[in-house]
Amino acid sequence: MTIRFSDFVVDVVIGFHRNGGGYIIANSVNNFWLETDPKKHVEIFSEANKAHSGNLVPLIKMIKSWNKAHGSFFRSFHLEVLALEALKGVIITDFPSGLRFFFQKAATLVRGKNPDLAGYGDDIGRYITQATLGEASQKFQGAFNMAAAAEQYANRGQVRQAIEIWRHLLPNHFPAYG
Repeated sequence: MTIRFSDFVVDVVIGFHRNGGGYIIANSVNNFWLETDPKKHVEIFSEANKAHSGNLVPLIKMIKSWNKAHGSFFRSFHLEVLALEALKGVIITDFPSGLRFFFQKAATLVRGKNPDLAGYGDDIGRYITQATLGEASQKFQGAFNMAAAAEQYANRGQVRQAIEIWRHLLPNHFPAYG
């Protein structure tokens, strides 16, 4: 059940404690039971955000903003899982390179299984079918191409061109330049 307020939305789901920890929750959209542990997810993201000096959460918000601005193809939690997978073993040094790196890695990662971070083995990306897999990868590849071009313009001091590309990629984060 979804409850909509003027400034936020709350999803209420049926859930039961799972033997061994976590929960079993109903997925009414796809008509199955999902084993997960939201509390463990919070711990995992909190630790990862600390490892990235607080830059992971803002980067994920930018990724979600990109998704929303370009048709909301991906589910929010799937993007979070992809971000953790993509950024494993690296540190976010700045947001432009972080976004570029994420999009590049996600184009490949989305083609594989993206297991639940809590360790229950469910593929978070299973809503993407064989028929839409190419489109999913292509969306990330297109975003990578744009992010790489914007980064190149910025590195050459061509700020106006970089901002125009960033505006297209993340329209909710970049106002028009001069």
